[in-house]
Amino acid sequence: MKVSPNFKVLEKLEKEENPNLNKIFLNLINELKTYLRIDPVNNNVVIHLEHNNVNKINQLGYDISRYLKEGKYHIRISNYKFIPFFFLESAYLCFIPNHQKESR
Repeated sequence: MKVSPNFKVLEKLEKEENPNLNKIFLNLINELKTYLRIDPVNNNVVIHLEHNNVNKINQLGYDISRYLKEGKYHIRISNYKFIPFFFLESAYLCFIPNHQKESR
């Protein structure tokens, strides 16, 4: 059994100029799946990064929305600064049944 998940995949978000967000997120999901030894509830995930909302970010910089649409779990992020945190939080939420997730 792994002692802890390998979160080095999140470093690509800071190092690469145009990282493939969906690929990095799926790698993170697979890392957590191996560590937790359970399958995610939501494994069909689409990441949306909105560059045009940079000036509309709330004071805390926490500008993310998650929703299910047509069998896909969409994650919409408007603040690139905290994207590693958003990715980690969203990845863990993929393992929680939809009816038990906190609505935002």
